[in-house]
Amino acid sequence: MSLQQIQRFIEGEKTNLSFLDKKIPGAERFKYYDFIWSPLAIKSGIYNMPDSDGIWKNIENLAKNILQPVYNNFGPIKIISGFRINELNKLFKGRLHSNHLNGTSVDFVPFHENVSVFNVLEFIEKELEYRELVAEYFPMGWIHASFQFQNNSMHLRLKDVEHDYERVSIDYIKRFYGDL
Repeated sequence: MSLQQIQRFIEGEKTNLSFLDKKIPGAERFKYYDFIWSPLAIKSGIYNMPDSDGIWKNIENLAKNILQPVYNNFGPIKIISGFRINELNKLFKGRLHSNHLNGTSVDFVPFHENVSVFNVLEFIEKELEYRELVAEYFPMGWIHASFQFQNNSMHLRLKDVEHDYERVSIDYIKRFYGDL
């Protein structure tokens, strides 16, 4: 597959990548391309495509266990970054062993401005199973959520100018940022 094929797909021309337009089983509000589409990849000429069935399965599990429940409770979300190949991860200045590389992490925000990023974070923290949940550059930032089919350690972390992925609690975030 070429970068031109993925660009044509994104622009609406169906190619042999048409499976990307299919809904994810158990997460009917999400399609496979939601997790690979990246303006940075397109701009940089990077073909951001998983190369194993295991990564696609990880993406399915992430969509089913994190994003679909968020959608069901808060409505649409905007995926900022899903799966990343190594070259794209470097451009994002991602960690060397980022979970984006294996399809188990996603960065996102609520689509509607009247939905608080904090409320979504709190819902995931209290109601869902996750490996890692990061409040990135709150209160105006985004949520990084990671899910693995096994070994979900349920770590909530804070990343901003004063915190470098420190483990925190929801109550700490409320106290630190005040009225969210």
